[in-house]
Amino acid sequence: MTPGFVMRLAARETRAAWRRLLVLTAAVTVGTGALVAINSFSDNLRDSVRDQARALLGADLSLSSRRPFEAHAAAVLDTLAQGGRVARTVNFAGMAYVPRTTGTRLVQVTAVEGDFPFYGEIGTAPATAWKQLQDGPHVVVEPSLLTQLDARIGDTLALGEGRFVITGIATSIPGYAGVVRHEHDCLMVPPENSQAIALAAVRMLADTQMQRRLIDNGLDTANAFAWPKVANRVLDVYG
Repeated sequence: MTPGFVMRLAARETRAAWRRLLVLTAAVTVGTGALVAINSFSDNLRDSVRDQARALLGADLSLSSRRPFEAHAAAVLDTLAQGGRVARTVNFAGMAYVPRTTGTRLVQVTAVEGDFPFYGEIGTAPATAWKQLQDGPHVVVEPSLLTQLDARIGDTLALGEGRFVITGIATSIPGYAGVVRHEHDCLMVPPENSQAIALAAVRMLADTQMQRRLIDNGLDTANAFAWPKVANRVLDVYG
């Protein structure tokens, strides 16, 4: 069977159904192009997250526990931290109250000890608000909290028996994403990076298994902050 005969046979077979052949060829071309594009998007997204990993976390390593570290665990951590920099954060739920407006709101409080973050910067408005935390009983809040409490910068915020002056709002916080985990219950992308956001959206839309995993794990994470559980933690704090 010569190549010429094969070509003549193919031409004869497709002459009557050239439209279907054209549709099939176009479908294969589009499908192949889509797979190549998705794989390229995934690679670009992974590279982008890898490049920004330190800034997203705010450190090289993060360890967390729902209870204070036991003495032997703390000793091991102190040994590992020798020659490096260490910051400690405490997270808990509390009732925020603004006396001027009598606004109240259950909030997630983060207290930081040390020079956190080690990578990236805390974005605030005004820009000096984060540094002012070291000057006295000051606090930086999320922008939405001001609206919820009908508060403004300069107001006093009460947390338990403590009184703090609201010195600014947080616009960007490295490590704040520690509530969730990349590719476990979310896809993390660098802030203000429209390309990374688009790549993450395309990747998620193309992977139904990832969609289901993120949804299921995201619901579990959200359930951890459900009111009955948060209320119990508040009672543990305030007795």
